[in-house]
Amino acid sequence: MEVQAMIQIHHLITAGSISLRLISVFAGSIVLLTVVPHINPWTMSHVSTEYQGLETLIQIQLQPLNWLVKLNIKMLILSIAICFSISLFLQSVRQALTSFFFLPQVTKRLLVIILFLFTIWPLSKGWSTILYLICGSSSICLITIGVYPILRWMADQSRLSRVAHQFWHFFSKQNSLTFSTLIFLLTLFLTNLGSYYLFDRIPHVTDSVVQLFHGRIFASGKLYAPEPELNEFFDFNPLMIMKNGKWYSVFPPGHILMMTLGVLIGFPWLVNPILGSATVVLIYFLGKEIYDETTGRLAGILACFCSFLLVISSGFMNHATALFCGTLFALFFARAIRSQKCLDSLIAGIG
Repeated sequence: MEVQAMIQIHHLITAGSISLRLISVFAGSIVLLTVVPHINPWTMSHVSTEYQGLETLIQIQLQPLNWLVKLNIKMLILSIAICFSISLFLQSVRQALTSFFFLPQVTKRLLVIILFLFTIWPLSKGWSTILYLICGSSSICLITIGVYPILRWMADQSRLSRVAHQFWHFFSKQNSLTFSTLIFLLTLFLTNLGSYYLFDRIPHVTDSVVQLFHGRIFASGKLYAPEPELNEFFDFNPLMIMKNGKWYSVFPPGHILMMTLGVLIGFPWLVNPILGSATVVLIYFLGKEIYDETTGRLAGILACFCSFLLVISSGFMNHATALFCGTLFALFFARAIRSQKCLDSLIAGIG
């Protein structure tokens, strides 16, 4: 009787698990379709916020259902916590059938979620970005939970496993120089595709326009340009300053100097792809320095396909220079701790 009862409970939990996974896929897809459309890079088309006294009200137009949902911040966080708690609870119940010691794992996971919720509390003007992060990440997590059995089945298929093994074997058998060259060229190829097809090899944001313009000033051998006579037609305030007959930008000279090199060789659009490709190589050496060769190579390969790195390395913004310098610092800081060499400390300081 006890065995039959356990079997019935197992069937009920399995059926409930399938239903929950279908619901997760459906809910995740709805949220993803809602948050992806944007009016501009900072504003979602179907999600908005407004202030009512001291409280922030979030309005979500669920697509394609066209349902209007209004939530305050407490309700949003509570609803996300409930969704993930249900998933964790179901998994914990399944584990309880085979193991008695499952409560510590659940407690740790819930604690991690609670701590994470405290880290994403934004300032008053940062809600759009935070909402995109919360909703987008939650939708991907829900979809992943729902399709996990399918992904697990695909991973277990011999053909896919063989292809993944051959891919890893090809990269792992190369020496360090060859591997670095391969990931550099791969990233350079991908970022050049982005530069051509996404950005037309021209700056699209005011910040990048100003920095490229100041790079052209540096390339002419001057620190600033003369103030134009009809200055009202060239007003980029506050990014460009006109003072005492001088015309210059507000940005530090770091990325501007990189743009200057691009202007001098006639290919300013190539600067960020080169910086992004070099950053991938630095990430490989950083992983190798802190952990081991396998970790470094895995980090380098993953960095090649990192969407954020590819996008910022395809345009003209200074994020690529900042990422390169930050990774350079991290690498040589780690080396300086291990080697105690002055040269490593100097390069870390330059980065």
